[in-house]
Amino acid sequence: MKFFLFCLLIINFSLAFAKEELLVVTENWPPYNYLNKQGKLIGDSTKVIKEILAQTDITYKTHVYPWARSFQIAAHRKNTLIYSIYKTDERANKFYWYCPITRPTPMHFYKMSKNTSIQVNNIEQAKQFVIGLIRGDWSQAYLQDLDFKVGEQLDLAAEMSINTNKLIAGRIDLIINSDLGMALELQKMNLPINSVTKLFTIDLSGQAEICMAINKDSSKDLIQKITLAFESFKNSQK
Repeated sequence: MKFFLFCLLIINFSLAFAKEELLVVTENWPPYNYLNKQGKLIGDSTKVIKEILAQTDITYKTHVYPWARSFQIAAHRKNTLIYSIYKTDERANKFYWYCPITRPTPMHFYKMSKNTSIQVNNIEQAKQFVIGLIRGDWSQAYLQDLDFKVGEQLDLAAEMSINTNKLIAGRIDLIINSDLGMALELQKMNLPINSVTKLFTIDLSGQAEICMAINKDSSKDLIQKITLAFESFKNSQK
């Protein structure tokens, strides 16, 4: 009996001091974070996240999900970090924020080149067409703030590949993507880059920051370690 109690005490002691594992969630969003042909997670933000966490003794696992799922997990599960994410008023109170981790890249409106009837030079003109967006993505909030309506001008999907297929099939008129993101999507479908035409650009430089964020209910130990590592990273960039 004494031996059993001793073993139980040792187990409880070990658990009390066991390192808490961090869950890192992200999405496919070139050039920030995306899976290459070999299934390896790469990108500008991914490189930074790995560099920051390498400065700590935190054990972590990374999972790539559709954006809406990644966001829901990070918003409701403690000890969860999410990247790349824009800090908005709606999201601000859900997380502790670390900004910026990289610079915003210009995002562009695209149409199929063969669709010569579509002529769009600005946001206001885009309201005449159906735009494919990723559900819960920054672009949904951005356009809804400009009076675009879901179910009218905005068609939502879980992932960019679904939107690209819809664009090719003529089920939507426009999509928003980066140069690299669009090139990778067309590459997956064995289509040349001139299959699409870039119409105009949204440049959020100076308006929004690309961040990483951690659930507010996460352990103080994890938050402290990540905060110190992030500050060290920021200082190294000066």
